[in-house]
Amino acid sequence: MKYFGLIIAKFLLIVNFVIAQDPPRRDTAWGDWPDQPYYNGVLSAPVVVGESVAEIISPAGQKLCFDKKVRIKSMISSGAVEQCMYINTVKGYVGILPPQRGGGGPGLCDIKTDDAKFLFYVLGLKGNAYTFKNAEKNGTIEHWVSTGNTQAHQVNLTSPSGNYTVHKKSERRGYCGDKIKTWAYKYDNPSSPVYFLFGKTFPEEINVSTNKYIGNFGVGYQFTDKGLYIIMEMESGSYSCKITELEEVSVCFDPAPFKIAEDEFFMKASAGIQKERDKIARDEARVGDDCVSQKMAVIEFRKEQVRLQEARLYISQQGNVYQDPATQQAMAQMMDHGAMTKQMILENEVKICQAQRRLSQTSNQSSRERYQQRISCLGSQNDQLRSLEGQLRAIDIQYVSEPGRAFAEKSKKFMQGLPRTCD
Repeated sequence: MKYFGLIIAKFLLIVNFVIAQDPPRRDTAWGDWPDQPYYNGVLSAPVVVGESVAEIISPAGQKLCFDKKVRIKSMISSGAVEQCMYINTVKGYVGILPPQRGGGGPGLCDIKTDDAKFLFYVLGLKGNAYTFKNAEKNGTIEHWVSTGNTQAHQVNLTSPSGNYTVHKKSERRGYCGDKIKTWAYKYDNPSSPVYFLFGKTFPEEINVSTNKYIGNFGVGYQFTDKGLYIIMEMESGSYSCKITELEEVSVCFDPAPFKIAEDEFFMKASAGIQKERDKIARDEARVGDDCVSQKMAVIEFRKEQVRLQEARLYISQQGNVYQDPATQQAMAQMMDHGAMTKQMILENEVKICQAQRRLSQTSNQSSRERYQQRISCLGSQNDQLRSLEGQLRAIDIQYVSEPGRAFAEKSKKFMQGLPRTCD
């Protein structure tokens, strides 16, 4: 299992945590525990137990405040990392700072919006998934938030329905300076994870529905038929994640300075389409009488690409980019490597026609040789470009259900397959 951060389509807040149904058997004296105010505070998640309702959150409209701070440590294939997770247990969203190696240090949980390397993920139970990020340009820090269109078209976080049973095991572990004592639980599958749970009781069996959870990385708050529990640690094969610190806080993050990256993209794309349309009109007006059919083939192709780009821009705003295939496809085709290759072929046909015409009009041997070499070079270049066209189509077929992967593969193939210029 990989830690969070690479693909925002993996931002699901539902873990495959499984737990079952049996009359509760108390083996703890909840009211007699030491540090009782601490326990009462941290073991509270109204949005999970049904005392409040999750809200749709805006990427820039209001402060995002958190009442729980969770410091976690994960063991992944490349070693140990630590990071901080904030939770709003009333409105139902999670804020996650990026992982750090080497213990993290005292600033691990600082939300530093003035840091040039600032990165903060916010995930909501209603399906909002926002990435807040700074970028430094000309010595100035720019604030951006990428929404994936989830402010209007939320990610579907629904997991397969069903109740699951975990059974109490013999192992106990302590967390947060040994203030929190847990029992290990596991469901009936040899390869299933082990969960270390903290709650008011520790019955032999616990039953849960997978959609009554808030957290990430396999740890967080889980509501069950025996009440609310905190998953303090999850172990699964080579991956594990545990909570090392958990406390009540009152921390807010103000996203107001952050500009929505998609809005900027759509605005620039629309301006680019209009600019190309104006240029096509100017080029068509001065076609002249030299290689008219070849020039008009280029112009008609460009007109069709403008029409397609407008359609793609519209579709790209009609769903979220993490789950909607049509939106993913439209976004991936906003830079169409196949169309760029085809246009280069058509433009070369214009150059070949012009070189042939000049060749027929000159008797100078040096000039004739130069035009013949140019015609040969452009013809060879078009052969390479047609081959590249075929390879790009093959990638589309190979990754028809993975538009993002297809775009990445075509970008690489396009750069590798571009022939040398003949100019």
